[in-house]
Amino acid sequence: MQGFYFYFRSLLGMGLAAEFGTPGVIVPLVAHEWARLEYQPGQAPRGETQALSRWAGLARTTFLFYALVGPFLAVFLFFFARHNLPAGPVHWQGPWLCICLFTAFEFSLRPLLSVLEGCQQVAQAFRVRLWQGFLAAIALWIALVSGGGLWSLAASVFMTGLAALWPLLEFAPIFQTIWKSRGKSTMSWSREIWPMQWRLGLASLSCNAAGALVVPIVFKLCGPAEAGRFGLTLILGQVVAMVTSIWVQTKAARLARLVALGESGELHRLLYQTLFLGLACGIGCAVAAECGLFAMHLLKLKYYYRMLPEFPTAVLLLASVLANFHHPLGFYLRAHRFEPFLGTSLLTAGANLALTWLLTSRYGIMGACLAQLLAALVILPPTFLIWFRFRRSRYHTAPPAILDQE
Repeated sequence: MQGFYFYFRSLLGMGLAAEFGTPGVIVPLVAHEWARLEYQPGQAPRGETQALSRWAGLARTTFLFYALVGPFLAVFLFFFARHNLPAGPVHWQGPWLCICLFTAFEFSLRPLLSVLEGCQQVAQAFRVRLWQGFLAAIALWIALVSGGGLWSLAASVFMTGLAALWPLLEFAPIFQTIWKSRGKSTMSWSREIWPMQWRLGLASLSCNAAGALVVPIVFKLCGPAEAGRFGLTLILGQVVAMVTSIWVQTKAARLARLVALGESGELHRLLYQTLFLGLACGIGCAVAAECGLFAMHLLKLKYYYRMLPEFPTAVLLLASVLANFHHPLGFYLRAHRFEPFLGTSLLTAGANLALTWLLTSRYGIMGACLAQLLAALVILPPTFLIWFRFRRSRYHTAPPAILDQE
């Protein structure tokens, strides 16, 4: 049953692929327009008519996109599992149907927090995410202790979506302004958004789809029991990666604002600080997780045997840290409305799937762990090279007007 649980949980990562890079585009664009508006808590935003119209039009289009994609995502997930999983001995069809329906509900509410981040309400947006995780964990544990089995994941997804409704109450003036603002927006999706989104979207689609298929590949090649152990250990690595990712994500709106204001000194100071502190945070969490696993082994706790041994776990944790090390560079470039990582993302996704299938079929679980590490190493050199060349051309090459004056 643990193998089926992590098979389902892995497939839910397809939700990130279905977003098609929208959060990475929307947050900086909303932040650019919000920089020209004024806002007091409890009051409607005010400012330039054009900026207000562009901001509201962008938010409405984003809400519509998520509302339309959510049902298609649920149908795809349900039939994908139905086609690839056996009918027995675990009765999974009923729980999986509910999980898919609740996923469509939760998915349609995701843009609320992205818009809040762009509106510089970063602390408030992450407070909601904190409560989402807290309430989802409570629902999960209650269902598990009550013998809910696979239904526990359905309870967790439903509680995550329910908690996402809170911003509609706390920030009612912002969202009311979005829906009431009916002035013609001058923002063109085809000219200002799509040129960056299709690159970011394809990159997000490939990487997240590849990541979501790792556990199903292990399930097919090694069986549900080994897939359960691998899936639980992989989640531990994702928790380590999440700590680093959240540290970086909280700076995305501020980076975009600094670009809009032209404050390059503060922009690069924040970038380097985020880059190195995020790395240090990820390494610290990985070491703590490895020490915790070793302590479980020494104490002979039964849950130790639900996970992989120390060495494969260390490989997965290192892969998680390296896979998120470069994320500040992505937020930095998107703050400039520039998305150059399509090629590197496609390379990483292809390498991840190919290496996972090849190494797992030959070396079992250890091969699957090594595949994650090798896929994380592939992307680092080209990513830093792209960022370095962009920074040099943008901030270290004199514009033609200045050359003329000199």
